[in-house]
Amino acid sequence: MTNMRTLKRFAVNNSIWIKAGVSEKSSIKNISMGGMCIETPQHLTHDSVYRIEIGSGGNNGKITSSVKVAWSTLRKTVQEADEITLVYEVGLKFINLSDKDKFSLHKIITKLIH
Repeated sequence: MTNMRTLKRFAVNNSIWIKAGVSEKSSIKNISMGGMCIETPQHLTHDSVYRIEIGSGGNNGKITSSVKVAWSTLRKTVQEADEITLVYEVGLKFINLSDKDKFSLHKIITKLIH
């Protein structure tokens, strides 16, 4: 299998937040100028489109974008008290980022690597 990824992905720490219509418990694992990988308790269907917001605070800006689900897979289950939570890993592709959002995304990624 060949790696078809053309843009370098960067691991994300807790400094970047995501608000997704899918779940408030979503978190970003890694991000690139083309998309991101998130963990979420909700199964997302391939090719579905969602609206998201991401940001890192400060002057790095906030991005509001549509994303398309490239892939989704169940990664693990988490036992919390009497409740079991499913955790899915999902690849999302940015759709039609504005120039302003591209600039903000670049600033966020730059903050990750410095």
